[in-house]
Amino acid sequence: MQIKNKELFIALDTSDDDADDDEEEDNDDEEKEEEKEETANQSFSEDMGKNKIIRNFYEPHSKTDSLTVGFKLDRSYVVHRSNISILKNNEEDNELEYVTTISNISDIKDKKHFTPYKPMLYMEDRAMLFQNPSDQTAIYKMDIERGTIVEKWSMGNKALTSFGPAKKYDQLTNEQSFLGVSKKSLFQVDPRINSNNKIVLDATFDYKTNPKFTSLTTSQEGYVSVGSTDGSIRLYDKLGIRAKTLIPGFGDEIKHSVISNDGRWLLATCTDHLILYDLKIYEGKETTDLLAFSKSNSNPKYYYLKLPETIKTQIRSSGESNIIFSRGYFNYGRYAKEDTVVTSTGKFIIFWKLRNICKGIKEPVLLKKYDFDVIEDNFVYGSNNQVVVAFDKGVSMATSRKV
Repeated sequence: MQIKNKELFIALDTSDDDADDDEEEDNDDEEKEEEKEETANQSFSEDMGKNKIIRNFYEPHSKTDSLTVGFKLDRSYVVHRSNISILKNNEEDNELEYVTTISNISDIKDKKHFTPYKPMLYMEDRAMLFQNPSDQTAIYKMDIERGTIVEKWSMGNKALTSFGPAKKYDQLTNEQSFLGVSKKSLFQVDPRINSNNKIVLDATFDYKTNPKFTSLTTSQEGYVSVGSTDGSIRLYDKLGIRAKTLIPGFGDEIKHSVISNDGRWLLATCTDHLILYDLKIYEGKETTDLLAFSKSNSNPKYYYLKLPETIKTQIRSSGESNIIFSRGYFNYGRYAKEDTVVTSTGKFIIFWKLRNICKGIKEPVLLKKYDFDVIEDNFVYGSNNQVVVAFDKGVSMATSRKV
């Protein structure tokens, strides 16, 4: 395994990157924001076209497999074949800058090269966890600064379908334990366990039936949401027991999901649509302080987000035959207030404003049409107006003065 070109890391920025915790707007402020929104959306679309696309680190015949946007170090990580290229955000001109490539990633034992699968940043962004597609019963830990896989942890006989932090933003800390799911199990993993199998037995629940779990996400409080192939979602307030809430599915696989900082909103990505769940418990017309993680609610309020025919026609006229969404994300940051959702399909980046969704305005905005297919896009940590965009071959920053 090799690290190419520039020095990998610069000193940690000790300034506060988190977005300020917005106060509630009064009615006058909200009306002013709505008046500005159409102009802001147009500005975002126009500005996005001005950012350069970096593509010089790709090898012949390689293309983007995944994009991971950093938390602590303001970096982005692009997997392409057995390589991970690292880029940093240049705040002066709102552009990405190539840093280095960790190349020829290989197994500790047999030294065979493989493509890192489902990468997750870990331990203050100093390490990265990922799987080998040919062995989903193990997780690899790579020291990013050294550019070397340093450990391989066994999950026993459990083939992971997803894994993630025990709490949202654990990547900003030195927390070592994390969570995993197989098709029929939810469990905690602790690398400090002195045995080959790193699964915590008393924090494991195995279902007798097979719910076919596909995705996992957590809240800042440690609440857990697990999605399935049939679109059902299970919500947990504790590990090692059955779910507190089972939300029936619509028949479409949950490919990915994220939870808002306060635990109220759950955003689930399916093939050609998103579903935004409001997990607040309502008693009549009144809201409570309870969430569906701690009190059963199999019928929460939800918003089904599909593209209207007008936008589908626009996308198809550009040569796209199918609508296939990339993973949907909120803007995020430990103290941020989520107000925007971003995803993509084909050559288009798409976003929704939460304020509009809650008012029943579910038509999104097409932010930008590129000349290349967008593989994945996600907000920069702590921002709602900077989005890192990865193409088949290339990465760019989409920015605006305001979203």
